[in-house]
Amino acid sequence: YCSVISRPMWLAQMRENLLRNRYQTVGQFVGDVRLIFQNCTKYNKSDKRFLALGKQLKEFFEKEFSSVFGT
Repeated sequence: YCSVISRPMWLAQMRENLLRNRYQTVGQFVGDVRLIFQNCTKYNKSDKRFLALGKQLKEFFEKEFSSVFGT
């Protein structure tokens, strides 16, 4: 994994970052969420099933984020 992904990020790490107040802005948090999706796309580029699931989850996140923050 680390030979393909130069900046790993995962949900447990994000949780830790939240608990330790490492996100000073919503943008930092969203950046890590998007990094997870970017890593998913890069790492699973030959697996259409995981690509589709990652894309679907990314679209859901972006839609919900936009509805809450009006972006």
